Amino acid sequence: MDDWHVIDIYDGDPTPGTPASIHATATSSQRRAQEINGHTAGLRSVAANSGAMRLRGDFAAKIDRELGRLPGDAEVLADAYVACASALSAFANELTRLQARSRSALRIGTTAETQYRGLLQQFCGLTGMRTYGPGVWHGLDESYAAPLREPVRSQALSIARNARLCAEERGKARASALQAKYEYDVAAALCVKAIQAAGMRLGVPNSGRSEPAPTRSRAPRSSTRRGSVGKPKAGKGVRAPGKKRTAQPVVQKPPATPVARNDELSEVTIKVQREPFHARAQFDRKMNALRKLSDEGKLFKQANPVARDKRITDDYKARIRQKIFDKYWPHDQDMANRLSDRLSLQHPDHVWELQLGGADDVSNLKLLHGLTNVDIGKQIWQKIMKLPDGTPIRIEVVD
Repeated sequence: MDDWHVIDIYDGDPTPGTPASIHATATSSQRRAQEINGHTAGLRSVAANSGAMRLRGDFAAKIDRELGRLPGDAEVLADAYVACASALSAFANELTRLQARSRSALRIGTTAETQYRGLLQQFCGLTGMRTYGPGVWHGLDESYAAPLREPVRSQALSIARNARLCAEERGKARASALQAKYEYDVAAALCVKAIQAAGMRLGVPNSGRSEPAPTRSRAPRSSTRRGSVGKPKAGKGVRAPGKKRTAQPVVQKPPATPVARNDELSEVTIKVQREPFHARAQFDRKMNALRKLSDEGKLFKQANPVARDKRITDDYKARIRQKIFDKYWPHDQDMANRLSDRLSLQHPDHVWELQLGGADDVSNLKLLHGLTNVDIGKQIWQKIMKLPDGTPIRIEVVD
């Protein structure tokens, strides 16, 4: 097991996993999709009802109808396997890249730590300085050599300077490994999301069908038996025995076609209520920007669902986090961690709301207190959701 604690990472490998096994799973999924596509061709041949395979009889039409649906269902299944294979392959490639970065950081950090320990031992042997406590003392720099006298001072300064440089190199290695961990978490989440989306497509009822599937019926049994009281029949308010409630799959609507502001419609004033839990300064900044846009005649109800690319906001926040560590790590680790924790409570907010016609672009983003952001967006949507698309909007704030 790699000693990640050498660079102060104590929860194990920051980029765990085996790319080869993930690639193997992706290949297996791709192979399964090819097999299903082969079966689809056979199903189409059966569904064609030609020659000796043509069905006859009272139930022929019903069977033909069911057979006609099978090729489409098989195609959906094959597409789902292909989507899973693509997501797994992408994650395996990203994992290979991130593991190369984290392993390189570990090697650099380990080398720097080994050199630092040697320099620390030289410095202590030269100056007689002693360190106390378990583990290795970190913090040797030129300040410990400054009070010494020549000729020891010059040699001690050189050793201390090199020790400081080794410590800085070790800190950069740790920051690089932590960045790899962050990118790993993002890549893993995207992979899971893509696989879940593929599964959702399999759960969509009547997908690709021109008519709903017929429900199976069964002759009702007697609700009474000798010497007993009749049982309530399954129906409204009464669930049939032995049947469990199944959650209906959530179908995500595709983005609507964007519209423009329609000045022929009457302008509608939207009042946003200031709440005690809002971050006041950030709330004021957000609302001032929206009021300015409404004064300029730019706000309107955009068609919903609006098109958006989540990668834009994810990358925006990742760049800010990286800037924090580049500026404060490792010389001010407490500040870096405090700012990183504070960043976790912020959302990349579209200053010009997407639902009010704003652009899904990084130039339209600014950090906003998470709860404040969610509540503002919810208040606006509840007031415009029933308005015609393109309706001009004016913003007011209620204290």
